[in-house]
Amino acid sequence: MNKPLFRMSTSGYCPKRLSAMLLGESETAPPSWLATAAEEGNWHETRMKQELRELGCEIVDEQRELKLEYPEFVLLGHIDGRARLSMGVLDSPLFEVCLDPKVDLNLFMLLEVKTFSFFEHQRWLRGMFEAFPNYEAQGDCYMDALGLDCRAYATKDRSGGARHLYIDKVEVSSVPGIVEKLTTVVQCASEGELAPAEFDPVSIECRRCQYRATLCSPAKLVVTDAKVIEAAADYLEGSTMKKLGAELTDSAKDILVAFAQQNKVAQWDAGPYSVGYSHYPRESISIKRLEGIMPREQFDEAISVSEIDRVHVTAPKEED
Repeated sequence: MNKPLFRMSTSGYCPKRLSAMLLGESETAPPSWLATAAEEGNWHETRMKQELRELGCEIVDEQRELKLEYPEFVLLGHIDGRARLSMGVLDSPLFEVCLDPKVDLNLFMLLEVKTFSFFEHQRWLRGMFEAFPNYEAQGDCYMDALGLDCRAYATKDRSGGARHLYIDKVEVSSVPGIVEKLTTVVQCASEGELAPAEFDPVSIECRRCQYRATLCSPAKLVVTDAKVIEAAADYLEGSTMKKLGAELTDSAKDILVAFAQQNKVAQWDAGPYSVGYSHYPRESISIKRLEGIMPREQFDEAISVSEIDRVHVTAPKEED
C-alpha cells in the first residue's frame, strides 16, 4: 500500500486543510492572478540567481528533489538550490542584507528565492517567518533533508524592484511538530474524517484557504422555536431603539456642527457638558478602478474582507 504523499511546500498548512486534500474535498478554484504571479516569480527567480552569481555566490542543486520518509507518510520537495555566499553580496547595494553572525559564509546553505507584490514584500520584511509560517515549515523540511541548519532567503518586490537577503541559522527546527501533525492528519483521513482545526479570521492563510467556504463556516447554533421567536422580538425592539437613537443623535449633531462652524471652535462647554468638534476628509478606494490600473494581485493583500449577514424582521399584523 502506497503511503500518503505530502509536499514540503504545504507542510505548514493547518491539519484540516491537509486532511481535506487527502480526502479530495471540494475546493474553491484559485484566483486567476495566482498563475500569472507564479509565472512572473519563475522569471524573477532566474534573474535573482544570476545576480547572486555575478556577485560571486556559488549556487548548486537547483530544483533538486528531496524526500523524507516516515512510517505513515512521505514528504517530497524541490529546493531552489544550495548556495555559498560571497562577501561581494554583503557589500553590494543591490541587496539589503540581514546576516545572523552565527552563520559561516564559507559553507553551503539552503537558498530560497521568493518574489512578492509590494504589499506582500512589506509584510515579509515586517514579520518574516512569523508572518509566513508556511515558508518556515517548508524551509525546515528542506534543511532536515539536506542536513543543513543555515538558510538564505532572497526576496524581491516585483513592483518596485527592492531586494532583500535574509541569512540566519536555525536553532530549533519545526520538523518534529510537522511530523506529529501529519501523522494525525493521516490517521484522521484513514477514518474518513477531517483533522480538527479552528478558523482564524485574522489569519491570511485561513482567508486564502481553498476550503474556507466549504469547511470553515461558522459553527451552527442549536436553537428551539421558542428561542427563534424571542430572538425575532428582541431584534425588532433593538432595531427600533437603534433607529430612534440614530434620529436623535443626527438631529443633535446638526445643531452642534452648526454651532462649531459658526463660532469657529473645536472645544466648548454647553452648560454642564463638554463638546468637541473636528472636521476631516474621509478617503475611500474603488476596487473596480484599481483593477483597471494594476493587476489585482498587487493590491489584494491590502484588502480586508468581512462577511455580513443581513436580517429583516417585521412586526406581527394586528388582528382586526
